[in-house]
Amino acid sequence: MSCTVLVVDDEPYIRHLIEHVVTRLGCRVVMAGDGEQALSQLDEHPETNLIISDLSMPVLDGFGLLERLRGRPGPAVVILTSRGQESDERQARELGAVGVLTKPFSRQDLLGIIERHVSA
Repeated sequence: MSCTVLVVDDEPYIRHLIEHVVTRLGCRVVMAGDGEQALSQLDEHPETNLIISDLSMPVLDGFGLLERLRGRPGPAVVILTSRGQESDERQARELGAVGVLTKPFSRQDLLGIIERHVSA
């Protein structure tokens, strides 16, 4: 599988946890600590197939990232959240997210969502 996944989270532990799962699928991982860094990484890596982004981050959060990506062709976006509120999930989907995972998430849920969006 040839793919690139951008992992956006202000917690290094979460970034590395996701990186471990993604690399086991044979995908390359690019990382960012917030939405602004993610936009820069996308400019540097236009081949990105999927973005997995936290919702709560400094500088530019997940909602802000989705808003900036809205209407622009590019990779699918999956949002991670620890809040687990339906309103957050609804807003993320309205802004274009293809999926929402609530922390803590299972490795199987993460694998499933990655496989679904990078195999296309």
